[in-house]
Amino acid sequence: MIVDGHWDTETLEDALAVLGDLPLWMLPTERWNQIGTILDRMERAFTAGDDEELRRATTDLELFGPVRVNRIGTREVDRPDPSITERQNRLVNAIGEALPSTSGRDLGGGDDRVTR
Repeated sequence: MIVDGHWDTETLEDALAVLGDLPLWMLPTERWNQIGTILDRMERAFTAGDDEELRRATTDLELFGPVRVNRIGTREVDRPDPSITERQNRLVNAIGEALPSTSGRDLGGGDDRVTR
């Protein structure tokens, strides 16, 4: 929830944590399409200032992580394609800017990590 013009810091930090891990995920190709849909939800929620929807979308994204998604024996897995990493990077930058103070925090983003 945005209080006095400010986001709930825990919501933003949780979103950044899962977004920061995303570039390292190895998932079946069809799962990346679902990840893309969740990233779109996160972006819409963030743009609208909807803390509750951002939290729900963040939880959904976390649940699609490789620990919970890949079946035993899954062989055909890939890293995210550029369209996914582009959306992930946009969200990391926007959410990082919304945090009250990001001094010393790692904002994720794989090899393109932004620290403040």
